Amino acid sequence: MFNFAEITMVGIERTVVAVLVAVVSAAFSLIKIMTPIIKNNTIITETLSKVTEELKILAAQNKESHRDIYNKLDRASSQLADHETRISVVEHKILGG
Repeated sequence: MFNFAEITMVGIERTVVAVLVAVVSAAFSLIKIMTPIIKNNTIITETLSKVTEELKILAAQNKESHRDIYNKLDRASSQLADHETRISVVEHKILGG
């Protein structure tokens, strides 16, 4: 005759083993899925840091360039004013004003 207590215990052991296998399998699947995501996240973070640093350098260079442009514009504006004054003096002499 069958001993139902043994059958039940065997069934429980199989269930426990099946659950453990399922949990371990799920853990490995999760690791397999998460590993590339974590690597990509790291790459994105490093790239963002590099881009941020390069942007700071570019902003500093642009600031210098803009300062040079504004200085040249100021000099040109001053020269233009001098020319306008000269032209006015010459016109005044020619037209006899």
